[in-house]
Amino acid sequence: PWQAYEADITSLILHDGITATGEYGFANLTKMTTMSLTQSLKIISRNAFEYARSLVSFQAPENLERIESYAFQYVDKLEDIHFNSKLTYLGGCSFSDAPVLKEMIIPASVTNKDYYPYRNCTAARLVVEEGVTTLNYSVYYPKNTGDSLAEVVIPSTVTTITSDFYYYLYPSKAFVVSPDNPNFSSSEDGVLFNKDQTELIYVPTMYRYGPYYHVPPSVSSIASYAFDYCYTVRYIDMSDCAITSLPRSVFYRGFSKININLPNGLTSISSYAFN
Repeated sequence: PWQAYEADITSLILHDGITATGEYGFANLTKMTTMSLTQSLKIISRNAFEYARSLVSFQAPENLERIESYAFQYVDKLEDIHFNSKLTYLGGCSFSDAPVLKEMIIPASVTNKDYYPYRNCTAARLVVEEGVTTLNYSVYYPKNTGDSLAEVVIPSTVTTITSDFYYYLYPSKAFVVSPDNPNFSSSEDGVLFNKDQTELIYVPTMYRYGPYYHVPPSVSSIASYAFDYCYTVRYIDMSDCAITSLPRSVFYRGFSKININLPNGLTSISSYAFN
């Protein structure tokens, strides 16, 4: 009913009793800068606030449970997102094409694993909330390979990280792992390791001290995809470490010309190690 006024609406108020927005319910409100959503709201439907190009901040109502796919797409000025503790579903591309977003947050309350809720965003930080235990799906898909993700923040509660999580983190510069995490750690230069740094898990693709990377002597194993898309590194020195085998796809996408000094004790190289 408000389609004729889309270009004039600058604020939105949803009153008590409303539980869902409806698909495309408030799409194309390009001049809306603020919204006040009722605490009774439980579902923000698909594409509900698509093209809210002037919206600066989003505060999830207390009882919101679901943000469906593409709910906030093409939100050009969105800087801040504040989730509640009851949100259980964050749809794929739910916050998509948000070029000035400061942080991409993975809420501890979310239980689904929809891929790329932050597709085509250029935020400086990806923050995993305390309480998350498993990171096994891609939450981020960069708009350009040159986009810079300065930090990936991992809390103390994470027990599992798979390559699916960092497969599209190829503009990342550093991992920052909580010192209280009993399973993982990060070095001063932002590289991801297991707790005692005997396993090298992942070198950020935009390694901040490139083009040279020296594998520490403490490392005795290396994970698949450890150097995936690590296109800023052009020389890798593994001569001092205790690695005896290279797993599948350890040197994966993004390499054209690179020098690798292999470990002295290397005895086996898996198929497609240099893929």
